[in-house]
Order: sequence, then C-alpha cells, then structure tokens
Amino acid sequence: MRKPKMKKPEINTPAVISFAGNMGDLIDDLKHDEKKTHNECAEMLECSGSSLTGYLAKTQAASIEVLYRAAVLFGVSADWLLGLSQKDIRTSKPDVRAAAELTRLSDKAVERLNYNPPFKPMSPEEAERAIKEKTLPPRAWTDEEIELLSKMIVDGSLLGIIRHINNYETLAKYDALKRKRYELTGEREDGMTIGTEYGTGKEFIVDTTFSVSMELEQYKAQKAVTMYTEKLNSDAQAAYKDIGGKNGTANKKNKKGR
Repeated sequence: MRKPKMKKPEINTPAVISFAGNMGDLIDDLKHDEKKTHNECAEMLECSGSSLTGYLAKTQAASIEVLYRAAVLFGVSADWLLGLSQKDIRTSKPDVRAAAELTRLSDKAVERLNYNPPFKPMSPEEAERAIKEKTLPPRAWTDEEIELLSKMIVDGSLLGIIRHINNYETLAKYDALKRKRYELTGEREDGMTIGTEYGTGKEFIVDTTFSVSMELEQYKAQKAVTMYTEKLNSDAQAAYKDIGGKNGTANKKNKKGR
C-alpha cells in the first residue's frame, strides 16, 4: 500500500510570502491576458511546473536565478517581488520608479501619463477587428489635457472633485455590504428602508443611509465640475475682453501717431 504524500510545510518568511503573492498576481495576468497554461508560464521562467506551484504555494523558495528571470520577464523590480518597495510600484525603470515615488502615483499611472506613441492610421477592417477584440490602444493625453490636469492639481480643484468621488466609492462599498448582509440574513438594520413587492409580498431594500449619502456626494461632484467649467468659461471671456481692450488702445495710439 502506497503511503500518501506528505504535504510540504509552508515557508512563512517575509521574502517567500511576498514573492508568492506578487508572482501569483503576475502569473494570473499572464494566464488571463495571454491564455498561457501553468506549465507554459513555468517554461517562460525556465523552471518546472511543480517548482512554480511550490513558489506560489509558499512551500519552495525561489532561487536568485528565478527571481532575476521573473523580474526581467515581467519588467518589474526584484525589490517589488520581495515586498521591499511600495505596493503600487512594480517597474524596474529608474525614471518611472522615481516619478512614482515622488508623486505617490502608481507606476502604471506615471507610464499612462507619459504614453505618447506615434500615430498609426488603421483601416476600417483593422479598426472593426480591434473594437471587436477589445485591443484598441489607449488614447494618449494631449499637451492641452496635461496642462489642464497640472492646473487643476495646483489650484486644488481636482482634489475637491476627487474627494467627493472617493467619498462616493467608500459609501458605495458600505451600501453594498449592508444590502448583501440583508440578502443573506434577512435582518433589518438601522438606516434601512424596506419596501414590499406588490402581489408577492416579497421585501426588498428601497434605500439605506449610505445610498442617500451617495446621491449627495454624486451631486456635489457634479456641482464641483460644473462650477469649474463655468470658471474656465468666465476666465476665457475675460481674457478675450482684455485682448480686445488692448487692441482698441493700440488702434487709438496708431491714429494719434498719424
């Protein structure tokens, strides 16, 4: 009678735990985005499928060679793989890493802002296929958009808008949790309005205190955007008025000179 295989114990050191978690995210992306199998991912790392399983299950520590190959393959830093850098900064590119650390943006956000590939026109067939397969390249930020973004960061208007959106997101999470809890347990909680479905008598949530607050935050965000666009319009009108005034003064001086 064959003895059952003993399960290998986990290696619960910070480096192995971090490598397993971060490598797991990268492997999942590879399987999802490029439809790679587990063994194909292992081949790309030049290791066996069982070894890759061990790295992800925290039962085997990766060698320095595997760490190096993973960093090169995925374009991430060894520091990030080992949990020694900020969570959102994966890149191995020094300039992107420096910008991300300075601004507290993720490395993907920094690269997205800097994304400006040469324009390549597509045929109607290529465009149709790209839309169908969802492979259209992202649109680059224009210089005018970057300038406006910079202005909104400096004058604080962007923060005001984002604050309301962030509040909305937080409230939405609490609202979803409260609704799910009611769905699973049927227990009513404070700040919850219950309605009854006509004909069936089935109860349902009309709203919660969170959903009411969400509507308020949404209104505040929309109002902040409206106020800012109105200010831009006012500034533009004032600028052209000033230009008109200067031109009028210059014309008067020219007439006197004659």
